Amino acid sequence: MDYCSKCGKELPVDSKFCPSCGATIPAINKTNEAVTTESVITDPVRTEPIVTEPVKTERVVTQPVNVNRDYTTTRTINEFYKDAGFWGGIILITGFFLPFFSMNTGSLFDAVRAEASSDRIVLLWLIFPVSGLFMLLHSLNALPGFLAIFFTFFALIALIYWGYIMLNERTKYFGTEDAVIIIKTVGIGIWATLLGTILLLFHRRHTKVEVQRTKYIDKTL
Repeated sequence: MDYCSKCGKELPVDSKFCPSCGATIPAINKTNEAVTTESVITDPVRTEPIVTEPVKTERVVTQPVNVNRDYTTTRTINEFYKDAGFWGGIILITGFFLPFFSMNTGSLFDAVRAEASSDRIVLLWLIFPVSGLFMLLHSLNALPGFLAIFFTFFALIALIYWGYIMLNERTKYFGTEDAVIIIKTVGIGIWATLLGTILLLFHRRHTKVEVQRTKYIDKTL
């Protein structure tokens, strides 16, 4: 149904004028054209199933970290067992109580105890166990180093003096002048005293210091 463009009244079919206002109605060309459609042939879409692997999730546990604090660990290790002076002190103290001569069981300790009242010179032998004890205490950080060094040289001087007396009076101490027999007569106590005193001269403290410093940083910020 058409309507007048001026008055809006209904227009009769195929009228050229509006019956109400007399306005001319423009001719309208109505053409019917056939619309041709073509069929479009499409290939079927192939679908393949998608295989998905399960996602592995990891559990992350976070703890609050104090970023304003530095954690410092200090550890000191005294490697006294690497010190030749430490073992020299043990050998020196042990030798003081071992047999002085191979033909009897008497030791330097027995000689000092038996002859101290009549011969004061035997008290000089006490320097050996004292030097060994001081070196042990120094190796364990229980005694100042200058005392151990002082008694070490004191023991060396005593050993030289003691050896000089025994060699000059070989008959008195060993009962013979023959060097071979003297070597066989010397007991383990004398050898231990000699070895321990020499090891004291190679004293060297082995102190190892390890410092570990770790700073924890919060990377989640």
